[in-house]
Amino acid sequence: MRAGQSECPDCGSLLAIADGRSPEDRRPSQVTLATKLLAGSLAFGTIKLFDFWSRAGFELVAPNRAAWFGPFLLALWAVLIALMWKGNSWARTMIIVAIGWDAVRTISAATMLFAIGGGRLLALLSWGNLAVELFAVYLLLQSESLDWFRGR
Repeated sequence: MRAGQSECPDCGSLLAIADGRSPEDRRPSQVTLATKLLAGSLAFGTIKLFDFWSRAGFELVAPNRAAWFGPFLLALWAVLIALMWKGNSWARTMIIVAIGWDAVRTISAATMLFAIGGGRLLALLSWGNLAVELFAVYLLLQSESLDWFRGR
């Protein structure tokens, strides 16, 4: 056996190991895809925030301390995604809880937007973003992902 190779425990054949890591240490494809989807969701949230700020005007947003809570949450979301990428299971749990909260918030906000007849595109995009987040949760709760987080 050469450096960069490992033996398969099931069949005994030689396996190439990328970056000198054992097969157990490699990040599952579900975690990689979930991270990419969550990064896209973060980008969508950032675009929504800047769109709101450009419509309201920065001179109205700057003195309002409550308006700065959105960027704080986006930064926290980015930190949690990065920590999850590194294998922190508590960050994954926090992301799943945050997506659950986002689901409740999206259901109430999008339903209200549909009911009053305004912002149909924004409501549809919010539903699409929620679907992406829920699919990311599904990927993070797959057995291969769970095993990887447990082994970290």
